[in-house]
Amino acid sequence: MMSAGTRLLALMETQRAVLLSGDVAALPDIARAMERLLAGLDQAQLSELQMNRIASEAGRNAALLMAAQRGVRSVHDRKRGAEKGHFGSYDAKGRRTSFGTDGQRLQARS
Repeated sequence: MMSAGTRLLALMETQRAVLLSGDVAALPDIARAMERLLAGLDQAQLSELQMNRIASEAGRNAALLMAAQRGVRSVHDRKRGAEKGHFGSYDAKGRRTSFGTDGQRLQARS
């Protein structure tokens, strides 16, 4: 049977893989599993090496979570802008160009 520290590290690696794959829908289940594991974890059960690895993994995953949050916010903002008729594109050199519809809403055609 795996130690609590090893199980926590494995779960953190799963969280990392999920974040890198963009499967944000899986994050709530991982968070609940981590909460259950942490609730029963006694710090004395962890070696110093495990505590250092957990701290390192937590920092890395926190950075990934913040990047995912920025990405979701960016999509939300772009969608809101598109609903207001503001669009953007990139030219061959990678420069962003914005254009709009003078405040008129666009309608989809079927």
